[in-house]
Amino acid sequence: MDFGEKIAMDSGENIEETTTAVDRISQLSDDLLLHILSLMPTEAALVTSALSKRWRYLWKSLDSFSFSTFGNYEWYVSYVDYVLGHSVSPKIKKFQLDSNEPDAYKSDMDRWLSFAIEKKVENLKIQSVSEEEVYALPECLYTCSSLITLVVGFCSFDANVAVAWKSLKSIKLKWMVLSNDHIVNLLSGCPILETMELFRFKGFSRLEIRSSKLKRLNLIAYNDDELDHSLEIVAPYLQHLEICESLYGFKCRLVDVSSLVNAKLTFEITCIKDI
Repeated sequence: MDFGEKIAMDSGENIEETTTAVDRISQLSDDLLLHILSLMPTEAALVTSALSKRWRYLWKSLDSFSFSTFGNYEWYVSYVDYVLGHSVSPKIKKFQLDSNEPDAYKSDMDRWLSFAIEKKVENLKIQSVSEEEVYALPECLYTCSSLITLVVGFCSFDANVAVAWKSLKSIKLKWMVLSNDHIVNLLSGCPILETMELFRFKGFSRLEIRSSKLKRLNLIAYNDDELDHSLEIVAPYLQHLEICESLYGFKCRLVDVSSLVNAKLTFEITCIKDI
């Protein structure tokens, strides 16, 4: 029995049990109910189809999805394919995809991201949760002009593919190895980027931000095994800068931050006292 057949059977069994119950939430408008469902993990939202006839097909109009690829491979692929295959929303506001086995799910994750991109996804979060398996971002993502916010973790960029995120305003990169070429490619392809956060980052030695739009930069925990690494920052229009957490051996040189208004520097220090 595949996922779709199971959902259909479960829904049919439970609808008669709940239709006579007094349910004030069900009296709300579709827009409000969909907003409530959008705040839940997609799997939990889908289960509400068994509550009553009022809820049976509501989830199909969701414009926000959250998937975590843990558990049985065949079941999970069937589940995500079923959800996206029955989606009737013309646009996707939020799409989150976490995976502990990106190598095994690579072709499936590419398909699901392609679906989100075709639906003009605005807020996207893609994360591998395995340090050993890094997910290579598909080429179709680099030209997704509808993106407004992007969070990427344990993934890899192709520096030879030009980025064209013309609507992107916020980006957060976590556990990423980024070369100077990656940084140049990324910044040149995000003309209206306002906020950039790098978490557990390493690889590049120069961060040059010439855009007058990018006002906020957060650098959290440089993650290189080298004991001595330096980074130059050239950002004449930057207004807010945060550098924090473990930065042992990390030397940051502020070449030009002439418009800086606020700066927050937080360092971890280990003190050893002889007894």
